Amino acid sequence: MSKTAVDGIDTLDPPPLGTVYIEDAKSKYGERFFFKGNLDTVNEMLNADDQTFERAVKERIEIGKPGSGYILSSACSVAPDVNPERLKRLAVLTTQLGKY
Repeated sequence: MSKTAVDGIDTLDPPPLGTVYIEDAKSKYGERFFFKGNLDTVNEMLNADDQTFERAVKERIEIGKPGSGYILSSACSVAPDVNPERLKRLAVLTTQLGKY
C-alpha cells in the first residue's frame, strides 16, 4: 500500500472484533498514512459502561494524536442501539482532547 497513492486507512477494527491495535499501526506506518477508526462499536460503544467508553476514547486519542494523522471514530458503523447521548459525549471528548 505504501507504494500507491493511498494516504490513509479507514475503519481499523480493534480486537476482539478485528485485528488492529492502533498503537501498532501508528508505530509501523504513522509517518506514511493517516488512520481513522478503532473504537470497538460493540464492546466500547454499545455494551460498555460510561467509564469504559470514556477510557477507550481517551486512549485512542492519546495513541493516535502524536505526530497527527489520526481521526477518531467508530471502527466501522455505529450500532443502532447505541445511546445518542454516548455519541454526543464522543463529540465533546473529541473536541476537548483531540485538537491538534
